[in-house]
Amino acid sequence: MSFREDIFKIPNLLSLSRIVFAPAVFVLFGIPGLEGKIICIVFLGLLFLTDLADGMLARKLGAPSDLGRILDPLADKVLVALLFIALIFYRGLPWWIVLVILARDLAVLAAGLYIKRAKKTVVESNIWGKLSTTFLMLTVLALIVEDFPCVTWSLLGIGLFFLLVSSVTYVAVFFKTMGVKPAFRPAASSRRGKARRSSE
Repeated sequence: MSFREDIFKIPNLLSLSRIVFAPAVFVLFGIPGLEGKIICIVFLGLLFLTDLADGMLARKLGAPSDLGRILDPLADKVLVALLFIALIFYRGLPWWIVLVILARDLAVLAAGLYIKRAKKTVVESNIWGKLSTTFLMLTVLALIVEDFPCVTWSLLGIGLFFLLVSSVTYVAVFFKTMGVKPAFRPAASSRRGKARRSSE
């Protein structure tokens, strides 16, 4: 099936909607007071629901596609990145946190595109990446409310932990897919030699 046909599948349109509407956070975050907070939370809740719905619909309708496997995690990365950039300006979030998230997401995106080109296969997002996105989104909601700093930093810490775990798993998948063996793995002859010396 062609790219043009895939883009009009409902799950892919939902993923694409997160990318299209994500920049609106820079406008919504500027709305002052309780009204602004409520609007931001409702808006992010709707975007989060599209994240849940696209995967469920793809499975239910039997409409998975390579484009969907790329769009879904890409939409998550774009949304999280724009949210945290907005929080630098509107909530004083430390810039280095955003830099870490952006650097990791760009590295994963670049590796995924390289695998797609070299091996003609798409690396799907894993559960750790989804958990990371979930907790980072919860962190954003907590930063919008601004009333529970301990909860906010706890959520951020958990989100960054899952981000680290998912990064390690992506590295492992990258090497496995590209057929690269760890340099530290001992050769069979070396292992036999060690076993022989230990038995003498």
